[in-house]
Amino acid sequence: MRMKVMWAKLKKPLIIIAYIALAVLLAIYAYGIREDFRPLLSAPWPSVAALMLLSVLSPLSLFISRKINIGALGLKLEPIDAIGLPFVTSLLSRVVPLRVDLLISAAYYKRRYGWAYASFASVVAFENVLAVLIWLFMGVAGLLLVGFNSGVWPGLIWLCMGAAVIALFAALFAASKLPEGKRSNRVTLFAGNAISGFKTLLGQPRSMATIISLLFINAALQAVSFYIAYTILGRSAPVENILVYTSIDLIGAVVAVVPGNIGIKEALMGFAVFLLNGRFADGVLATLIVRVSAFLVYLICGLIFAYPVHRRIKEE
Repeated sequence: MRMKVMWAKLKKPLIIIAYIALAVLLAIYAYGIREDFRPLLSAPWPSVAALMLLSVLSPLSLFISRKINIGALGLKLEPIDAIGLPFVTSLLSRVVPLRVDLLISAAYYKRRYGWAYASFASVVAFENVLAVLIWLFMGVAGLLLVGFNSGVWPGLIWLCMGAAVIALFAALFAASKLPEGKRSNRVTLFAGNAISGFKTLLGQPRSMATIISLLFINAALQAVSFYIAYTILGRSAPVENILVYTSIDLIGAVVAVVPGNIGIKEALMGFAVFLLNGRFADGVLATLIVRVSAFLVYLICGLIFAYPVHRRIKEE
């Protein structure tokens, strides 16, 4: 019990320290490969514009998916709450630790709509599990294509993908065998919420199909973003490699160790590219390009919607 209290006190400062350390390490590494940034200075405007457009469409597909998911539970969100609030909270999640975006969203929906936190938790959990399944499918498909087309079978990536699949289904199976009151740890509680969300949507096949389609669209938009990032760098990568990179990048964002997993996603991508016979630096740079373009979109849209969202909170 004492250890839990101590961890609760130290968790936030440790995360902040880790965030600063990772950001500094990433900056030092970026400075070391500064010559590789030269292509960015002469990046063609059509590519930059396309990347920014994708950075807008990608989160919108997720926000619309969540709106449909919430609608399946009988709650009709107004446009500002379905799109504006997620942009604001997503911006905060990139600079503030401890997944404050989920806490703010849950509190906002409860205050404005009287919606229980458990209902919001089931929506988020179901979305995350379904999205991870799609990303794993994308990654495995990409790895198979890489193996058959180029003869490269990266054992470490296969091992990580396999472990992720086993862990996901093991958590879902364990949660399904436990009554709700017995799901005491975070893993079984999260998996149980996902199962509750799935059961809710089982009776609404049209909503389920729409949500799955939007999540596939989101993954495809992310893949195209990485492809464009590579072209901006003056590099080329086969489509199957891009599928693997995108899968790893998206899965790497599920567990937020530090805000935006800064430095962690770049390192994961660098190793993934290296294991597929590419340059570590290319993976880091491509991830940075996609990260910066997405952050600019969240910054602009978050600031635009910040006042209307704040005004609604005050009205309530």
